[in-house]
Amino acid sequence: MEARDAFGRTLLMHAAHHGDVQEVARLLQGGANVDAKDKDGRTSLIWAAYSGHTDLASALIQAGADVNVRSLHGRTAIMHAADRGHIKTISTLLQAGADVRAQTPRGWTALMYAADRGRADAISVLLQAGADVNAKDSWIAFMHTAAEGHVGAIAAFLQAGMNVHTRDKDGHTALMHAAREGHVDAITTLLQAGADVNAKARSGWTALMGAACSGNRTAASVLLQAGADVNAKHWKGFTALRCAVDNRNTQIVDLLLEHAGSVGMLRAAQAQRTSSETPDAPRT
Repeated sequence: MEARDAFGRTLLMHAAHHGDVQEVARLLQGGANVDAKDKDGRTSLIWAAYSGHTDLASALIQAGADVNVRSLHGRTAIMHAADRGHIKTISTLLQAGADVRAQTPRGWTALMYAADRGRADAISVLLQAGADVNAKDSWIAFMHTAAEGHVGAIAAFLQAGMNVHTRDKDGHTALMHAAREGHVDAITTLLQAGADVNAKARSGWTALMGAACSGNRTAASVLLQAGADVNAKHWKGFTALRCAVDNRNTQIVDLLLEHAGSVGMLRAAQAQRTSSETPDAPRT
């Protein structure tokens, strides 16, 4: 029986994690169990992938390591490598037969992990290998990237042919997610790629409403300059101005009134404020 620490990790796992080539070779020659798992279900290959030790990953695979083994949370070695942006390790795992479309029980794929972290190079490699851009948990990978404001990752998706008008299950676009979080550079990138500044979600929610509710004046200004409709309404009748009034953000109120040219809009928004609540923005 192999010695393990309190977390169930073997000497081979520690050597793989820390990149100790000589120790890994010694342990493998001594018959170490290459697919042994720690208490979280991670193997030595997963630890090597997580740390980006490509040569060790190759050695473990050659020793018979299961390239598609899953941890207790359903994560594979390639998901860990993608999350950390280890391009060479990702390529090695793919060449060894790693399933680029594997999903965790939550629906996450290697592409989603790379997108969430903004790993543009990893995204490109995974897409070239056939990663499913439409796989989703509640969102597809492209939405995760937009919500986090990763401009390079957004560009990688677009260069690979991603449709900038793609929507999530509630009808929100990548531009709406970027606007709600106030990611100005991401907003600009998406607009330059042809995103519809006045697209509406199923609820009537727009990117400008998201920027107004988040309180980001610069984001709101960029959207207005791109032609965002100040008068667009949520299905309950709320407008971007109503969001700004509710948040007492006078700078955005002034900006919206400047583009709307109507003090009557402000009075209407103030009247609404006394009667009901502002609708929720799309969650990230």
